[in-house]
Amino acid sequence: MLPIRRFEVSDGGVRNVRGLRQSILRTYGEGMTTDDAQRQPQATWASAQSMLADDHAVVLWKPDCEFSAQLMDELRGHPAITWVNVREDEDANARVRELNDGNELTPTVLVGEQVFRNPSADELRATLPG
Repeated sequence: MLPIRRFEVSDGGVRNVRGLRQSILRTYGEGMTTDDAQRQPQATWASAQSMLADDHAVVLWKPDCEFSAQLMDELRGHPAITWVNVREDEDANARVRELNDGNELTPTVLVGEQVFRNPSADELRATLPG
């Protein structure tokens, strides 16, 4: 969710556009637009863990990762994928680091007992149903 800030509008213009842009960048990363930020799928690690199965993926991602963004662009809306933002969930961040020798490597994808590091969309499609 975007932080709520007040912006003054006069003569059809917004005075604090720079502040809005900086807020979006801090929260969602350089490649995100306001629309992208508002559409980001969210789940908590606590809820996602219960969905781990051989036919369901949990993607641990972060907004400023170009590889996460690419995977999300290609697989957004896939019914067998749950997305967890490691920047907004401390438990997810701890898990991604545990799986990657202390590194915040994203996307890291869990499918049942399998761990995929920076997989392609095609690789995940081949692993998942539908």
